[in-house]
Amino acid sequence: MISDPASSSSIVAGVAWIEHALLGTAATSIAVICVAGVGYQFLTGRVPARRAITVILGCFILFGAPGIAAALGALASRGPMADTAEQEAPLPPQVVPISRPPSRAAPNPFDPYADQ
Repeated sequence: MISDPASSSSIVAGVAWIEHALLGTAATSIAVICVAGVGYQFLTGRVPARRAITVILGCFILFGAPGIAAALGALASRGPMADTAEQEAPLPPQVVPISRPPSRAAPNPFDPYADQ
């Protein structure tokens, strides 16, 4: 029901179980074994590079999904980019130190390739 807290919902509990199954210790161990296997097959020439990169990228997306979702949610709730540009303080001017031009080193009298 609507008055129930979100943690008592069976749907939320089911989603939490699926998330734990996909991101838990067992899934991490399986992903490490798969990446090691694909890496070994790639090094021996049995798997094309595109397939190996796809497997590794898939693992990054799977385990980075909560962070990606949080970042997209924060981006969506922040609003248009024009509003954020007005809220930021202007940067202070950069101070560039005045430097002397580099001095020319004295020519080496024993250099056979020096201009004479």
